[in-house]
Amino acid sequence: MSEKKKPNDKYKKRLPKRVLDEGVLDVYDVIVAYQVTCPARQNAIKKLLCSGQRGHKDTLTDLEEAAVNIDRAILLVKDTIPVEDTAVVPERHQQCNICGNPDCSEPNQTH
Repeated sequence: MSEKKKPNDKYKKRLPKRVLDEGVLDVYDVIVAYQVTCPARQNAIKKLLCSGQRGHKDTLTDLEEAAVNIDRAILLVKDTIPVEDTAVVPERHQQCNICGNPDCSEPNQTH
């Protein structure tokens, strides 16, 4: 008999033995546990989790930089979305300024 998964189980991750032994968890353990592979997302997560705590930037600066990283992560995702062949627009012929023919073999050239 299998147990039914609770809706929030996807947010729970097992901690590495080292973390359990040492009792210390860092940002990189979280990134690994959640399998975040995008560098822009990794940097945003670090800045969000440690906003204003790293000693050289204030909370607002870290949040603004996290937003920049999130925007970059969005662009990276958009770059990986395949464009369907149906989205290709056929090349349009321009009307020749000389003879007015849209299918002119020598458009806009003297003939």
